[in-house]
Amino acid sequence: MEVIPLGPDTRQLAVSDQSQIGDARRTVGALARALGFDETRLGQAEIVASELATNLWLHGHGGYLLLRT
Repeated sequence: MEVIPLGPDTRQLAVSDQSQIGDARRTVGALARALGFDETRLGQAEIVASELATNLWLHGHGGYLLLRT
């Protein structure tokens, strides 16, 4: 998965392949963990990332997730 740093607090994740849905989930999980999210919020962030990436893949035929912290 290509992760493009856009600034100190922004990341762009490309979703151009179905396998990148899991990559997006793991990337968001790692970021949430680094930011100190508790396990409940970390899990919720991972679910949101999976849902967004899946929708990009199924309905948008790919795209980008933009993460800002």
